[in-house]
Formats: sequence, structure tokens, C-alpha cells
Amino acid sequence: MKYFFTIFMLLTISSVMANDEWMTKIRKDHPRLFITQETIPLLKKQVQGVCKKDFDRIKKEVDALSDKAELIFYNNKFKLNPDGSVRYLKASQGCHLVKYTGAKEAMKASLVYLVTNDIKYQIKAKNYLKLAVKFFDWCLKHKTMAAWYNTNKVYALVSYDWLYNSLSAKERREIIIPLLKNVKEHQAGGSAKFHNCSGGYTNGNYGERNLLWFAGLAAYNDNFDNALARKFLSSGYKLNVKMMDYRDLLSGGTGLLSAATTGYSFGVYPYASFMFLHSFKSATGDDISPRWDHMRDYPNWFDWSTIKRGKSFLDYGLGDTPHNSNKASAHLMYTHMAQSIHFYGKKHPKLSRNAFRLIKTLPKSYQKFSTFYLFLPFVLFDFSPEAQPVLKSKVVTKNAELFGSFGVVLMRSGTGKDDTYCLFRAGSKSGNHQHYDENHFTIYKKDFLALDSGSRTKTMHHCYYVPQSVAHNTVLIY
Repeated sequence: MKYFFTIFMLLTISSVMANDEWMTKIRKDHPRLFITQETIPLLKKQVQGVCKKDFDRIKKEVDALSDKAELIFYNNKFKLNPDGSVRYLKASQGCHLVKYTGAKEAMKASLVYLVTNDIKYQIKAKNYLKLAVKFFDWCLKHKTMAAWYNTNKVYALVSYDWLYNSLSAKERREIIIPLLKNVKEHQAGGSAKFHNCSGGYTNGNYGERNLLWFAGLAAYNDNFDNALARKFLSSGYKLNVKMMDYRDLLSGGTGLLSAATTGYSFGVYPYASFMFLHSFKSATGDDISPRWDHMRDYPNWFDWSTIKRGKSFLDYGLGDTPHNSNKASAHLMYTHMAQSIHFYGKKHPKLSRNAFRLIKTLPKSYQKFSTFYLFLPFVLFDFSPEAQPVLKSKVVTKNAELFGSFGVVLMRSGTGKDDTYCLFRAGSKSGNHQHYDENHFTIYKKDFLALDSGSRTKTMHHCYYVPQSVAHNTVLIY
């Protein structure tokens, strides 16, 4: 373990530039987050092609929005305590207390405006972006978490960037200064002492800390608070490089992404890697995807860690996961595979072909883009569902794969419904969302014959039973 993390720290130190000279490459104009003036024509091409249905749906949703953007509270879901903090009655996040936060609405309207150049969408986007600023300020004032994931604040920052050229200097200041302040107050040492998702390089990195990167890019050298924006950028860059290095080290060429628990590695964990690669390229013009391999190899992890059963997928139930059915959540995999193909498909056709093959194994209802970060499908300029590469040589199949960072060996006689699937776990170097028992095994043939027991629930069962050796197929020595 000590050797593992010593190597990691050396890699991290070597990969972060000694200074921030990379910032000199950041383009001076806007937009620079995910799209640029040069890629707007490609965005419009996406809208006419692979993303047409998604765009048509979003446009209808924007058309249905009221022109008057205002905070509409669900007063039956919360009360305010004497100190002004929120006491939840039927919710747990600030975004659940309002009809809309304004951020997602602004993002949708900004997208429609860029594509159509229709002034009515520009006005609507501005109004809802200003509403988002009010919502975030309300949450900060009333000591409540706006949302667990950072998507709403990312939407606000990206919308500001996309609308920048249509905003007056006064409007820019009224939007970006409060957003920068809000991000600052949610960092370590800030005034937001209440419960939030901070996130970090060892997990999904979808919390408040990673907003430093997007806020810094949105405000860089625009003369509103250059010093703060530069500080945000420097910290955000180092955080993301550290995350990418850590993920590469854990993956070790296998694609396993920071957690063997599929609820995380099949869920929103991949987004942080893709978001960093997209935004760095749009801001600086540099494609840094060849520097890291984990998302190139990511389809391999999905391939090995799932068992196809009918129209659904099962997983092996590793770590702190519900074991009610061991059904693997694969509804985000189309987007994740498309991202992998977008960045690595042309450079690595064999891996790309495997990603295309896996896409075809997904249920038809899953073969569509996710709306988690709703703008991402529109910037996948190098992905086309029909562009599957032709290979000159046959892909070699294996019967076992080692995922060494988590000490997991996965074995299978084949990938059919009558085949045998096995897992053996020993020698883990990471405990992220895992139990601590070694020499655990799982066997599946038409159903689970030996399994990981216990379940992640809202009760203390999750804390008291699941971590014990008796919950796993292993030898317990007192």
C-alpha cells in the first residue's frame, strides 16, 4: 500500500507543471467552455444529425417556459429555523424546494439561442441565469445545500460563458461576481459550514471543489476578479490532474474507474474525466486525452464486470451496493461509451470497436444520450453511431482479467446465458466503497451460486452487518 501511494504521489508531482504557464494558452474570447466560436458550426451540425431528437425536445421545453423567471417555492417541503437555516419536511436538497433553479433552464435556452440565433431565447436564457444566481444566494443565506451534484452550478457557469457576448458589462458583473463568491464560500475555510458534497480526486469529483475549474475558466482575465479567477484555475487544474493521474494508476490499463462498485463506476464517476478533457481543449486548443488512458480502457471494465441476462445486466455485487437483485445500472453507458469513442476511437480502433459492440448489447431504451450534463452530447463531434471501425485482425478473447488495484480477478467460460462467471478478490490496494475482506469469491451460473450478502440500506444493517467477514465468502480467522 505504501509503495502504491508513493508511486502515485511521484506521478502527480511530475504531471503538474511547476507553474501555471498553461494558462497563457487560454483563449481571450468567449465561449471557451466546451464550445468555441470555431466549433459552433459543428454544434449546429450535431443538432441536425445525431442530436436532433434531443435538441427538438429541449427546444420544446424552453418554449414551454414562462418568460417571467422567478423563484417558486414548494412551501410544503420545508420550514425555516429561527437562525434562517432550512428544516426539510419532504426533501433533502435546495433544488427540491423550488419549481426550477433557473440553472438548467438557462442552459437549455442558451443552447437553443446559439443554434437558432433567435433573440427570444437569448432573453429567456438571461432571465433564468439571473434566477439561478438568486437561487444559489438563497441557499447560501439559508444554510442549505443547493444540490448534491455540481451540475446546476456548472450549468450556470457554462450558460454565462455561452451568453457572454450578448451580455452588457453590467450584466456580466451582476452574474459572474456572485457566482465566484458562491464558489469561494463553498471551499475549505468559506462560510458554507453546512452539509455539502465537496468531492475530491479519489472519488467522483462532482462536488463543490471541482467548481473551481469551471468558475476559473468562465471568469479568467475578464477584469471582474482576475486574481480570484486565476487562483481558482490553478487549484482546479491541479485537482483535475491529480484526479486523472490517480484514476490512471488505479486503472492500470484495465479501465476500472476509482471504485469497483458499479453504482459509482457505471454512474457519474466517468463524467469528471470527460468534462476536464472537453473543457481543457475548448479553453486552450490542446487535446490532452492521450496523456491518460483510463477512459480509453473504460469499456473493458464494463465488459468484464457485467453479466448479461436477458435485456438487463447483472454485476457481482462488489462493495457497498444494494444486493436486492444485483442488477447493474447501465442507463448511462451509451453516453460513457460515446465519450470514450469520441476521444480515443480514431487512435485506437480495436478499443473503439469493442465500445461499439458493447453499445449494441444495451437495451434499446438505453441506447440514447444521458441528460445528466445535458450539453455534453452536443459536443461529441467525433462520435457517430454508424462510424464503427473495420478491423483487419480478429479480436482475441480471454477467459480472465485481473483488476489489480482492487485485487479482483474476473473469470468466465464465455459470455452466454449458460456460461459460468466467477470473481475472486485478494490483494486490494484501494478501499474506496469496498469491504475489507480478502479471499472473497462469487460464482454465477444461470443464477448466483455463491454471492456477496448484505445490502446498502437506510438502516444500520449497512454499517454493522455488511462490513463483517460473515457477509462474504471468505475464511474468518479469529
